[in-house]
Amino acid sequence: MLDTRNPELKVSRRVEAADIAWASSFDDPEVHRKARAVFKSLVWSTETPRPLRLALVDKLLTDETPEGSADSRRFTTLRLPTEPDRAVVGMMALAAARNGWTEVSPSLVRRLAEPIRGIPDGERVEARALRALHPGEPLDRIVFDIFTNPGLSDTPRELDWASRVRADAWALLSRLDPGGDIRRSLIHDPGPAALSSAGPLLNDLRAAADDLGVVPDSAAELEWISALRDPDDARSRAWWNESASIVARLGPEQRAYLHLRHIEPIRLAARKSPKLLTMSRDELLGMLRGRLGDRPHHRRTAELDGIRKETSERLDAWADRMSWGDALAVLMIDDAVRSPGVVSALFQQVALDRQDTKTEYGGVIEAVSGPDGRPGAYRVVLFPPRPRDRVNDERFIASRDMVRYADRALAQYHLHVQRPRNTKYAGPSGGDLRNARMSGRNSVVFTSLSRTRLGVDYYQPDGVVLDLGEITR
Repeated sequence: MLDTRNPELKVSRRVEAADIAWASSFDDPEVHRKARAVFKSLVWSTETPRPLRLALVDKLLTDETPEGSADSRRFTTLRLPTEPDRAVVGMMALAAARNGWTEVSPSLVRRLAEPIRGIPDGERVEARALRALHPGEPLDRIVFDIFTNPGLSDTPRELDWASRVRADAWALLSRLDPGGDIRRSLIHDPGPAALSSAGPLLNDLRAAADDLGVVPDSAAELEWISALRDPDDARSRAWWNESASIVARLGPEQRAYLHLRHIEPIRLAARKSPKLLTMSRDELLGMLRGRLGDRPHHRRTAELDGIRKETSERLDAWADRMSWGDALAVLMIDDAVRSPGVVSALFQQVALDRQDTKTEYGGVIEAVSGPDGRPGAYRVVLFPPRPRDRVNDERFIASRDMVRYADRALAQYHLHVQRPRNTKYAGPSGGDLRNARMSGRNSVVFTSLSRTRLGVDYYQPDGVVLDLGEITR
């Protein structure tokens, strides 16, 4: 056993030592338990050479002793969600299918939720294992059942197992069902899951689908819906009821592809610009095209990567991908960011941000609500990052307080104003686009073009980026 753990020895010698130790361990149950413990610790370690690691995984997963098999099942359950080596993932998935380890299903879902470019979800080994463990069930139903019943109630609290399984399962469901029809059907006919611990969440999802016409895509949107449905929050309840009454009057084209981020723009339009709610998607895009046509544009050229590619930020490049709700949201956000009070406040925040070299600043764009709930003037509410979130001067991390405050807001925003002329950073970074995708929110970034001008870029979860021009002091 000592030679197996010795990093000074050649890998081949360590593998040979593992073979010898493993073969001899079956004579004594206590020795065998110790061998398994050593092998598992080496598999968990990122320092273990890959050939040795693969050999140890093979031994652990083919252990046919009752105690060893049970231990391998639990080890696979805990390790699989974060296992980086695809070969090990395959070994674990096949072992689960071969041995009928249905308890591993949530871990298979979590691993499958991490996309692999070029490999369809349904063809991956995790999906094949899930279908083998749940014969006769379509993959989306398997994933939904795991979403409602995450399993492993005896895991350490710090793992937050149920929340992580549900988050990953819903993300995977969203990929398997991009149009939302399957999820909508499952929400309305959940079967026994309606009586499970997921019952309250399913009620919230059903209300969102029925009242607002939305089916969330991300785990963050699940929390967003639940927060809006808080029975103790009178303002959210009033917002929900008002929004539902407006959505109920929309036509089929307008309701198509609605997301939660569209609902506040719709509510504000009903109050401030009701004519917009009578217009078609093409008419809204035409209005937006007329606004943007003569405005100056500044395309981001810095830090292009696998997420933020060199793509157009013009409307014509994205119009075909934009829904009625998208077009309406951009028009309402464009109105908000050009209102005098917002412009004045933004330049004050620019000065504060530029003095603070440990973080970017950001916050929420909203319409001030009167005592009767009627929306008034637009404003920007600043949420400076907390000390633990101050990573560097080129990153903004939204606090949980900001996220919850933004539940009934028009959009979230942050600043790229490290220097007066920051034009090459005009637009969202790859990280910004990733955050938008995960949060499901309308997002805006303001970039300093000079001491008196800010560039305005809108972006949304599916990667659409629109340059909305400039605002000036």
